[in-house]
Amino acid sequence: LIPDLDSGTLRITVKLTGEVTGVTLAATVSVDERSIAAARSKVDGSLVLTIPDAHPWSPTDPFLYPLHLKLEKDGAMLDEVESYFAMRKFSLVSDSQGRQHFALNNQPLFLYGPLDQGYFPDGLYTAPSEEAMLFDIEYARKIGCNMIRKHVKVEPARWYAACDRLGMIVWQDMPSGGLPDSDVTAYLAIMVGLWKGDKTHLKRFGRASEENRQQFKDELLDMIATLYNFPCIAVWVPFNESWGQFHAREIAELVKKADPTRLVDHASGWFDQGGGDFISKHVYFKKLPSLSPDNLLAAVISEFGGYSLKIGQHVWDENKKFGYRFYSTREELTEAYIRLLQDELEPLIEKGVSAAIYTQTTDVEIEINGYLTYDRIMEKMDSSRLLEIHQRFIEKGSRKSTT
Repeated sequence: LIPDLDSGTLRITVKLTGEVTGVTLAATVSVDERSIAAARSKVDGSLVLTIPDAHPWSPTDPFLYPLHLKLEKDGAMLDEVESYFAMRKFSLVSDSQGRQHFALNNQPLFLYGPLDQGYFPDGLYTAPSEEAMLFDIEYARKIGCNMIRKHVKVEPARWYAACDRLGMIVWQDMPSGGLPDSDVTAYLAIMVGLWKGDKTHLKRFGRASEENRQQFKDELLDMIATLYNFPCIAVWVPFNESWGQFHAREIAELVKKADPTRLVDHASGWFDQGGGDFISKHVYFKKLPSLSPDNLLAAVISEFGGYSLKIGQHVWDENKKFGYRFYSTREELTEAYIRLLQDELEPLIEKGVSAAIYTQTTDVEIEINGYLTYDRIMEKMDSSRLLEIHQRFIEKGSRKSTT
């Protein structure tokens, strides 16, 4: 399903198994049980529906169109499926100075939300219930976020359907393969901006084998094909912090060819190879850097923060902890977080940064840097204050004059 907001159309392509001679596809779009668009075609090509007065999807108005598809032959129905789609567009737009910004439906939109690893203490990579899965998305909305970065994990379809329904924009990572860099390399990359190329010496990334690299490409394309029809997904992230990275610029082009409707953060955090759509930085331990977009790429802080608070009886391991800066009370953590956003992030928003992703939704095992404890019982910060500042920043960062 390929929505084109500018032309007000939806292109539908079907893939079938079995004999297709004489088979036709019938598509109907209904709103409030009233048909607003319908078309039929042979199944050997695409079917295009014109959507009158297209209603755009957005975080503040996540409007979804119901879609009914039928396969017919000689007047008999062979199969049918109920689905949905959204009329929305993700792109970059230029401001009056020629700098690039993330845009939804041709309008600049500042994105703010958490890194989300999707772990649960009573299920690890599997949510223990529908309610638990929805809780994390709904909490991000509660504190005023309009996006989630799904970090090196692919969720069940129900998770993305919930984001579609609730109006949560998703940055989707590819799960990492290959090898991570050493602790020394990681430290130098974060602290002094160490750079490495990714076209040679691929053994250090665990990518010396051509078979290994091809498997990654195949699985990356499989992920994109599997998740393609979920409207909420705005950005694909092939590589995170150089883990298993190789030929990132070419991989970005591969992703763009597979899905020209979305944007690409080709090397999130480290070792930018000049591809994709973003200047993408991860910043811990130190002050957020001076960062602004240029005439080709938007600028994003794709990970930052990680401020930590240990709350006894609500941790995975009482004797271990990991974070980037530690605080003793909920009040101290809230004040430090607000200062971080006001003193360091707000000036970057004024310079045109398009998105910021805070680490992270919940504690994860020994990582105690979540908005919530691992069991989702305790809020570590004052959620009313988070809502206020997040909404203010999103509004401020979205006010850019464009050309």
